[in-house]
Amino acid sequence: MPASTAAWVIATLNLIAGIEGIGNVPIAILERTGDDTEAFWMRSAEILCAKTGDNFCDTDMMVMRDNTNPLGFMRMITYVGPKGEQKRVCAVLPPSEDVSPALTATGVSAGNTYSWEDLPTSQAAWVWLMLQNAAHCLDGSGGVSDDKRADAFATLGTTLIFGDPGFAAPGGKSPSRVFGYYRNSEANRWAANLGERILLDTWKAEAVAVAQARTGCTLTADASSQLDVDQIPRDAQIAAADVCVPAGQGGPRPGRVTDSNLWAWMYQSPVGAPPQPWAPLKTFQSLQAAATYVWQQAGALSKR
Repeated sequence: MPASTAAWVIATLNLIAGIEGIGNVPIAILERTGDDTEAFWMRSAEILCAKTGDNFCDTDMMVMRDNTNPLGFMRMITYVGPKGEQKRVCAVLPPSEDVSPALTATGVSAGNTYSWEDLPTSQAAWVWLMLQNAAHCLDGSGGVSDDKRADAFATLGTTLIFGDPGFAAPGGKSPSRVFGYYRNSEANRWAANLGERILLDTWKAEAVAVAQARTGCTLTADASSQLDVDQIPRDAQIAAADVCVPAGQGGPRPGRVTDSNLWAWMYQSPVGAPPQPWAPLKTFQSLQAAATYVWQQAGALSKR
């Protein structure tokens, strides 16, 4: 697993922890042990024992034979508790630390290959696979709807963890956008749209505050224009009518920040991209609020 102190890794694990209570199934994060399958079984038993509080020392872990899979996996384990009751625990093996974007695309799409511009970053691939595998711990019937929900959870979560501003520019896209190219196109597309919509609205407000502080003139942020962010036209530059002019320099004349020109404010003016430092899931008041929101939205998006 990547360095556990990386903010995006911590946010990923926090999202997973946040959905545990929703599904009432403990989710145990396993550890990769290289090619030593026996060591993997032994370590997995220790982790599951610690997670559940039940004795897994004698439990047969041989069912988990895919321990070298670079994409990771999830396994639902049913066992008999100390009082004879049937219990469940979900085991999730993280993807390899340097998981290949190309292999991720091929695996998720069930065998297709893609050009480099349609591949995720390795970090985005790791987060998406981790969230997607964990989301399956809450499967219902195990049908198409569950697959779409898991994908949407992973895509929306990945978008809000990384907060990559590149999609705001002409021809740009967030690292999670590409997963809709591989499968479940509508659920994944609208999950990316929703995440990018949240980011656009956050950054428009930040751009106004930063630009006003630096220029001394007034700006306003236009309300959201549409949810399908991938269809919003991007302006080539900030139009003359949208440029703010301070008093004493021919003004005052207020400026305007929109979905279409935000990228220009961020990249072509001294506002910055993003305007304020990004922290994973920073638009939520708490990590549990983030997990609940992303999970609920994923459920709605699974119907697409």
